[in-house]
Amino acid sequence: MLKRSPMKRGHVRVGSASIRRRKAGGKLALGRDSCTRASLSVERAAVMARGAGWCEIGQRGHACDPVSGKTRPATDFAHVIARSQGGADVRSNALALCRRHHEMMTAPFSKGRLLAHTVIWNKVTGIQWRVLVCADKAAYYIGEYTSRAAGFIAT
Repeated sequence: MLKRSPMKRGHVRVGSASIRRRKAGGKLALGRDSCTRASLSVERAAVMARGAGWCEIGQRGHACDPVSGKTRPATDFAHVIARSQGGADVRSNALALCRRHHEMMTAPFSKGRLLAHTVIWNKVTGIQWRVLVCADKAAYYIGEYTSRAAGFIAT
């Protein structure tokens, strides 16, 4: 079996500057809205408090437990637009989710992936995220999230 080693460019490991920056308390990423590790824990706590400890998608009518129809406590902090796709480390781009809904956000489309893809700029309300559930080629409207309100809003 081959032994995996870190990728190297010359004598410097790729990503070593990023690792040094984060260990020194710097930003987690460059080129987009990002925060430090310390401020990220504050953001996580605020997002979890926004949902009062419960899954934010489960509170909008999409049951966390399909058998009982109940909402589960939020255990995961998830980005609406993934960090790998340029999503920012800000409260308006984060959700407090149960494990099931977080797994659905990263699942393949054929397995019923949660989509949070439509970004609408509205001068009055700010940025809104429409969250849809796609299962069996059907889309179900759940709600909208706006950066100016605390959590989901009814429309």
